[in-house]
Amino acid sequence: MIDEKYQGNRYAKQAMDIAIHILKTVYHVTKINLGHRKTNIAAGKLYEKLGFEIVGEDEQDYFRTKKL
Repeated sequence: MIDEKYQGNRYAKQAMDIAIHILKTVYHVTKINLGHRKTNIAAGKLYEKLGFEIVGEDEQDYFRTKKL
């Protein structure tokens, strides 16, 4: 989570890009699964930009996956 006063500076995307790179190259992860609240529009947009696709949902959450 990025502190509110630093949001909008692309820090979350940069952090996720680095984390995905490490997971892929160091740990040889081939797929990442995550979830977020439907009300968290910013998270949804970020995950879409990073290539995560919605694979399921329940009343309050979306579940996404990304193949590496």
